[in-house]
Amino acid sequence: MLQLTPARGLTVLALLLLTSLSCARQATTHAQSRTESPSRSPSRSPSQDQSPTLERLRADLAMRYMEPAPHMALAKYFRDRGDRIQAFYILETARRGRFEQADFNRAFAAAFGGRAADAATREGEEAFKLGAAQQNEGRLREAEESLVKAADLSPHSSYIQAWIGRFFFKVKKDNSRALDYYLSAYLIDPHAYETEFVESRISKINDALAAAEFARKFRGGVPLLKIAEDPNPMVVLYALENMTGQWKPAYLPTALGLMGHDEGSVRWQATEAIKRNVDRSFDETLGALLRDDDLRKRGLALYIAAHLWGRESLPLMRAALREQSQLLRFDAVSSLFIDGGAQGRALVVEHLPRELNPRLKKMIQSGLREERGQQD
Repeated sequence: MLQLTPARGLTVLALLLLTSLSCARQATTHAQSRTESPSRSPSRSPSQDQSPTLERLRADLAMRYMEPAPHMALAKYFRDRGDRIQAFYILETARRGRFEQADFNRAFAAAFGGRAADAATREGEEAFKLGAAQQNEGRLREAEESLVKAADLSPHSSYIQAWIGRFFFKVKKDNSRALDYYLSAYLIDPHAYETEFVESRISKINDALAAAEFARKFRGGVPLLKIAEDPNPMVVLYALENMTGQWKPAYLPTALGLMGHDEGSVRWQATEAIKRNVDRSFDETLGALLRDDDLRKRGLALYIAAHLWGRESLPLMRAALREQSQLLRFDAVSSLFIDGGAQGRALVVEHLPRELNPRLKKMIQSGLREERGQQD
């Protein structure tokens, strides 16, 4: 059965700790970067690129997960290689789920440059004004030519990029082209605004595009395993949600592979699919995951272990809480909140004074307060 409803998979108790893993439900066709800002030419998705540079960025993210800089570096990697939608997801996760606004803004400016929102060239402004006048007169073909020219002449103006995105979204009803310009605006200034913040536009457009693309493939007889190879991470997410609800053993290798995807919501949904559909016969594979060189997979395996092994997983969690990797400690704490029971909470409380990262410590304290509030 075709399933197009968002799957969250997060308990209220653990929501604070798992914001970055929740499904944003955004979709896209790949809008590509420019020459100076990101280009619009098609490119292969680097999400599964195994270059040493990407491996180092992934490892650094796992080691310093509670610091903004590794998130910025990974997002910049994808932006520079044409996968702007992946860069957007990484940045929005960091912005909305991990860091205070001032910390995010400083890190973004350091990584992407502090370009002004009104960094339009004189020629770009003139073309923009001409396009706006032509639109008001109903001369939409000429307006489009002028506005596209304005964007090309002012690639670093988030204002112009955002408003041209709005032209394609509201006037031309062309979601794919609108997404292109909205991504340009966002990657200049994540706070870009026309009559709505551009991250909201991107999310809505992405959701519509991904749902339509998934439905087209699924109804056309494309197997879920094949759809899960799509370069668009949100199409992959739809495939995983459907696999989760109609599980087959043949899905397991794909789900295991997708635990290493660069989109966090894909990694989480792959983990959820496995967690909901395996039993203790999975122990040997789980043991290998818990020793995986990819710290992201190793951290996600903690959720499966807590769910599958219950109290037997507590020594494993205790060891993970001593790891240098901030992500492993984050995942250990979060899995204990979700499936650790009273003993798991006690282990979190025991760990709290020893946690050295101030952001993770604050999140643990908030999670414990949330739990106490639910019990009152």
